[in-house]
Amino acid sequence: MNDSRWQDNIAGNVLTLQIIVAAMVAGCTVLLAIAIIVAQQDGQADNAGQLPILTYISILFGVSALAASWIVPTVMTARTREAILKDTWQSPQGPNVSARMSELLAQCGDAGKLLMLFSTKTIIRSAVLEGATFFLLIVYIIEHSPISLFAAIVLMVFIAAGFPFRARAIRWIEDQLHILDQERQFSE
Repeated sequence: MNDSRWQDNIAGNVLTLQIIVAAMVAGCTVLLAIAIIVAQQDGQADNAGQLPILTYISILFGVSALAASWIVPTVMTARTREAILKDTWQSPQGPNVSARMSELLAQCGDAGKLLMLFSTKTIIRSAVLEGATFFLLIVYIIEHSPISLFAAIVLMVFIAAGFPFRARAIRWIEDQLHILDQERQFSE
């Protein structure tokens, strides 16, 4: 679909994504508040002078999650574009696929497929970061390590920075449609 009528059809999908990402940020924020309260009530941990091994592991896990939150969506995007180009992209099947989603795919063509990819990559990216954030906060509760608290807050900022605004979704889909057009021209 070369025109921009598809843009009017994505508002509901983006709203759903916004709710999901906001819930992830809210969950992290609640756990952050609990971690700070518990750590203050416990006072200093009894592990002074000990190697905070969980802190080191959680930092490594956080860095890995940050890398994965960039790499996995990038690979997914490239593979989905390739499937669209080769006409091997398959619509999700099953009882969870709504009639609205099927209608969106029928009306929007490649833009609808890319919207589904945008939704999937946004959720995966946020969920990977959320899991690492939870781990860092739990380690903070256990070891009272300020570095794990700081790393958790950094990951929360990354989750919030990926908030799916409608304009961001449209721009991303337009960019991907442009890349698809270029790849089609080069493949001819």
